[in-house]
Amino acid sequence: MQNGSALSTNRWSTLRHALGAISAISLLAPLSAASAQLTIERWLVLGPAPAAAPFGNARTDSALMATWRLSPNAGWPADGTPAPVPNGTTMRWKAGDAAATPETMLHAAAYISSDRWQRASLAVAGADRGGRRLWLDGKRVTGDSVTLTRGKHFLLVQRLTRAGSAAAPLTVTLTPATPGGSLAASLDPRHAPTWKELNAIQTVSDVALDPSGSRVALVMRTQDAEGDRVTSWLEVRDAAAARTGTGGGKLLAELRAGGPSSPAWSTDGKLLAFAVATDRSETPGRDLWIWDATTAASRRLLRAESIDDIVGWSPDGEWIYYTGRERASAPNPPKPGEMRRLTEVWQRGGFSEEKVHLYAASLSQGIRTTLVGDSAVGVAGAALSPDGKTIVFSRSVSNAEARPWLKAELWALDVATLATRRLLELTRQSFSAPGSFAFSPDSRAVAFCASAKELEEREDPAFNVYESELYATSLDRPALVHLSAGFAPSVGAGLGCSRLVWSAKDGRLYAPVDAGARTLLARTARPVTSALEKTTLETVPMTAETMSAFDVRAGVMVAAVEGPTTPPVVQRIDLATGAAAVVAAPNDSALAANAMPTWKPWSFRNTRGEDIEAWYWLPPAFDSTAKHPMIVHYYGGTLPMKKNFEKRLLWFAANGYVVLMMNPAGAPGYGQKFSNYHANDWGFPAASDIIEGTEKFVAAHRYVDGARVGNFGHSYGGFMTMHLHTRTPIFRTGISLAGISNIANYWGAGNSGYSYTDGTCPGCYPWNRKDIYVDRSPLFSAEKIKAPMLLIHGTSDDNVVPTESEQMFTALRMLGREAELVRVQGENHGINSRPSVEEGRDSAMLDWFDKYLRDQPAAWAARWKP
Repeated sequence: MQNGSALSTNRWSTLRHALGAISAISLLAPLSAASAQLTIERWLVLGPAPAAAPFGNARTDSALMATWRLSPNAGWPADGTPAPVPNGTTMRWKAGDAAATPETMLHAAAYISSDRWQRASLAVAGADRGGRRLWLDGKRVTGDSVTLTRGKHFLLVQRLTRAGSAAAPLTVTLTPATPGGSLAASLDPRHAPTWKELNAIQTVSDVALDPSGSRVALVMRTQDAEGDRVTSWLEVRDAAAARTGTGGGKLLAELRAGGPSSPAWSTDGKLLAFAVATDRSETPGRDLWIWDATTAASRRLLRAESIDDIVGWSPDGEWIYYTGRERASAPNPPKPGEMRRLTEVWQRGGFSEEKVHLYAASLSQGIRTTLVGDSAVGVAGAALSPDGKTIVFSRSVSNAEARPWLKAELWALDVATLATRRLLELTRQSFSAPGSFAFSPDSRAVAFCASAKELEEREDPAFNVYESELYATSLDRPALVHLSAGFAPSVGAGLGCSRLVWSAKDGRLYAPVDAGARTLLARTARPVTSALEKTTLETVPMTAETMSAFDVRAGVMVAAVEGPTTPPVVQRIDLATGAAAVVAAPNDSALAANAMPTWKPWSFRNTRGEDIEAWYWLPPAFDSTAKHPMIVHYYGGTLPMKKNFEKRLLWFAANGYVVLMMNPAGAPGYGQKFSNYHANDWGFPAASDIIEGTEKFVAAHRYVDGARVGNFGHSYGGFMTMHLHTRTPIFRTGISLAGISNIANYWGAGNSGYSYTDGTCPGCYPWNRKDIYVDRSPLFSAEKIKAPMLLIHGTSDDNVVPTESEQMFTALRMLGREAELVRVQGENHGINSRPSVEEGRDSAMLDWFDKYLRDQPAAWAARWKP
């Protein structure tokens, strides 16, 4: 762990430090020397045990072997690891030659290390074909050959020895199909993390503290590889018990069915509302459930309703307010041959766009009532006042007549009369209306996040609208009051505040902020009343690099925190003393058997005299005397990259690459001046920083092979990849995922292209700014791209439309360049609808980098063979 990224209270981190004391060489050293052909004679052996026949006395090989079969995904055993046996006893894995006595069965395990992707023939000696089963990395081996990717692999053999058979040692011989690669065997399970292991990490997507700060609801998520889906569940834990630091808060309830979301506590803290997928397969929607903290019982309140987010409870506990989506007219997609008329730009995203309404549900009667049913616009975010009398909500309003093409409005709803009145109009948002609000404890004022550009009296085309500030307004006399003056980090952590809290205990406002590459919690420097005294923000000290979810109640913060090599852990932080304790450590032992990459911070001063923040990962068992290929990653647009547990980059590092990431010019979180580099330009200053940073990093780190550096980015980062290759030859190859090649095409065809461009280059259009739409578009400089380029795009991308990659691919091929286009059928912008899609995307990228940065093209070629 580097520079405080370790979580001092995290048991997982303690174990990692203990493993770190072992030399990197001993972690990965094979027991047999690397060679072209490999014969495994030494094994980890479990058994032998009598081969007992099942009921009915079936004596076939398959019947006998089925009586004691290990799960091929049960883990990576070591010498001495215990394992249960069907007779109720426990055996331990022991090193040996896997010789067996007649009428017995055993399991043998070994670890195979491959220095590259390669196919190898497989020959087994000492066990009859009918009396053996083999698995490699959890998959059954049915033929006489296997495919090995770079890294360590788990080989498991089940062996049955019949009466009269010789007790011959078990051997497995692997012979590579082509020369050049090497194989080695080991009995040491410690290995660089695999893609599945990294993506099986549990994350926390929501945190909800009860009003007393004693119980916390956590929405947990992980990938289910076997089901090829992402699963989520709800945990309720005792947050108060974590004060002692004895290892976490007691689990009070675990609710898994239906993928629970949006937990919200009643004002007395006795009831928890949450939404789950409905159990009616024929009906879309979600069910509203209530968990009773006193009895630990759950009951369904509403069934098959449209539920997005739970806004809050009335003070008497009778009403639950929530938002939900409704479709205004005919469903999509249109029928073949059907004509549909579009009259507004926003309709391109779907003829019948869903709108978000605001509802209330009665706890005693189980009925729903509509409070805001605006089918023309919809609700963006909402909050209920502490006295239960007012709901403030926001709307994003499109304007087809003149700039601004998109603006935000804040409204107040009287809960008793349903009367509404507009509080404020925010005309310089360009992305969305505020999505989160916090009421003052006396219910007379409300705080929210919005663009820093709202402070500008005049239009400034060089001002980046994507830097955010903290504001508030009085309900009686609406006016915009700035509460984060002089505070450099961007308020809201991204494009909007995930949660805002106005604490009744200390009177301060709490908000997430982007402090460069760190997402932290900030609070007002002093208490703020509904009179809205102007103030600024200060960050709350944390023991981790970044947080992904948080809540504050009764002077207590509970947050999910993580670092570049530290998976998420949930901490309870006393806001008065700063003392931290673990509430939940879901990934305590998840990667304990892995030799993890390491990370280090780095920065450089660019030619403008500014410090650019960067950080990098080094492979496990890193050899600083060798030359290593490097991958450079970035975004370059309106969001900063974070020092979080970035699984894809960790996996690239685990496969032997140095991985460099940075936040170049224009990234929010470093102050408005730095952010403004993104405005009115489309990427030139950001690319200059990436080029300069890469050159300086290579020069400062001799272990990087400067001739083998690749780069990649997604969306705006995909645009940046193409743009970089029109300006520099330092990258040997590049990968663009869902990237923009023709800015005019993105502006006119992408769902958010016109509004995004209006925010970053106000008043800029293809007919009046060809210096932007043509000169900054990589498509119109395609002849400058010399290095091999891979373009990956989902065929159903409605944000950056697929023709962006199609056009660049066509241009590069017509220029005779090495370029390939991978279409991912049915995928939208993220190319991540299922775990298998994500794994295919990432492994394709690794195969491409191996081809051009390691001169190992076999995996890429084999990927496309029938």
